[in-house]
Amino acid sequence: GADAEYKADKIRFSSSKAVLKGYGASDKRVRELINNFKIEKSIPIKASVSGKILKLNVKVGERVEPTKAFFVIQESGALWLEADIPLKVARNIKDKEKVTIDFGGDRFKSTVLLHSPIINSQNQTQKIRFSLPRKLKFLTGQKEIANISIGKKTLLLPKKSVISLDGKESIFIEKDGGYEPFKVDIIAEDKSSYFIKPKDELKRTSIVVNSVAILKSMLEGEGDE
Repeated sequence: GADAEYKADKIRFSSSKAVLKGYGASDKRVRELINNFKIEKSIPIKASVSGKILKLNVKVGERVEPTKAFFVIQESGALWLEADIPLKVARNIKDKEKVTIDFGGDRFKSTVLLHSPIINSQNQTQKIRFSLPRKLKFLTGQKEIANISIGKKTLLLPKKSVISLDGKESIFIEKDGGYEPFKVDIIAEDKSSYFIKPKDELKRTSIVVNSVAILKSMLEGEGDE
């Protein structure tokens, strides 16, 4: 009986010391508390990592449970930017590729860190993670529109020159006195144009600037046969 109680008290005593040390109490303060049974009004609380406090979860005078998180810390170190990129653009952005980003009022050089393997089925986008310079001060969870520029040579074509054939973006090029469809890779777009990945075949031919009209003419020709 007595021996069992002694062992139980010893375990509680060790656990209490561990809790105090976990909250940041020094060995000296723990000894003073044990020897003098004097409870201090305050005790320094130290985190296991260095960083910035983003959220405080306790108030003065509040009684807390041992399992409650007192605060949320943004750990010092590298941050990254995640952007939802349209799929037809994302598939042309390669890992470790260098880009220029305008975000949060700053323009900076960045590197592609990671492509998400998951595609958002609702809006057909893919998450891509970009590096952020340490010198810039962004907060975790900050959301803004980002403009991402890729240093690539592209071919600028009006949107009406590109059509979808069998689910593939294509254009019409001149060949042997007629026209034939040619599959293209769209790197980016604006309101009126597509930025197309250059290909050697496109250097030696003419591109139709209104593929819809050519396709319509071809279909009408087939119908007359």
